[in-house]
Amino acid sequence: MIGRDPGLVVTPADDGFHRPTVSDPSWIETAWFNCFAAEDGLTISVRIWFSPNSGRQGASIGGWRGQGELVLGDGWTEDFTGEPDLRDLTLARGLSLQCIEPLQRYRLQHRSQRLQLDLEFNAMMAPNPVDPSESPGMFLGHFEQPGHIQGHISAPGQEIAINCYSIRDRSW
Repeated sequence: MIGRDPGLVVTPADDGFHRPTVSDPSWIETAWFNCFAAEDGLTISVRIWFSPNSGRQGASIGGWRGQGELVLGDGWTEDFTGEPDLRDLTLARGLSLQCIEPLQRYRLQHRSQRLQLDLEFNAMMAPNPVDPSESPGMFLGHFEQPGHIQGHISAPGQEIAINCYSIRDRSW
């Protein structure tokens, strides 16, 4: 399979934070989950990021239809507060990520005036590590993992049930 590198091994330690290996302020680590509400024609993305060398961290949650009609969203940047525990994380603006079972189950929750979400991702297979040479200059570590995501998202005037196949993505 293109992208699969049998020499790279993803371990439960990769659910945690990876310390920067360079001082470049553009160094970043991300955790990304996406999902769909096909009956509503919605694509939803939850992305958490850390840039310790620039002293910033943040998250974004977006939902859109078609070619970019934004129908819900929340996003922010905040000060980097120190090495995060990505297995039990709560950001200042209320987004949380919990590792229920390493490399298998994760729960995302968020409450703000703009939206609320409660989603659980369950892996369907082992993570697919991608060789860094396949994304030169971008990642020292990167994997994708297919799974199933269930839960709900609420925004003013909207109640969205989520029950779909998905992919989670981790990069650093």
